[in-house]
Formats: sequence, structure tokens, C-alpha cells
Amino acid sequence: MHSDDPMTTISGNPERSETDGWNKARNVFAVVLLVVSAYQMGLSRGRYEKKVSDYSALKTQYDRIEAEYSTLKTEYETMQAEYAALRTQYEGFQKQQARAMTNQPKK
Repeated sequence: MHSDDPMTTISGNPERSETDGWNKARNVFAVVLLVVSAYQMGLSRGRYEKKVSDYSALKTQYDRIEAEYSTLKTEYETMQAEYAALRTQYEGFQKQQARAMTNQPKK
């Protein structure tokens, strides 16, 4: 019971052969689509993990800089106070020297 038609299957139904071809193509397409989707999701997850690790590194760096800023600000304020005291002292010395110069007898 074989026909000479190449589209005929063992069951002798040519329409079933066409349907099987479309089913195979549909299944292959679904598998390819699934693989591509999984690949894209993997890439997305990798990008997300990279962003999270980058954020973590930047947050650590920010915290370190913030701590350094606080220390440097305190140091700056201390130096400003010392500068004001030294300037007052220097101006006092200048006044003493000016008085001493005016009180010296002329030769």
C-alpha cells in the first residue's frame, strides 16, 4: 500500500505529512525562541548583577570619602582657629614693635 507520492506517510495520508512538517517547524521555532529568551534573560541578570556590584563598590567609596571629608573638615576648622589665634598674636607683636620703635631715643 505504498504510493509514489513523496508527501505520503506510512499511514498513506498526505495531509498528515504536511501537518507533521508544520508541527516540527513550530516546535523548532519554539525551542529557538525559548533558547534566545533564556539567553536574553541571562544577559539581563548578568547586567543587573554587574550594576549591583558596581553600586556596592561606589557606595563603599562614597562612604569612605564622606568619612574623609568629615575628618578633613574638622582639621580645616581647627587650622582656621589656630590661624586666627596666631594672626592676633602676630598683630600684637607688630604693635609692640611699633611702640618700641617710637619710644627709642633718637641718636
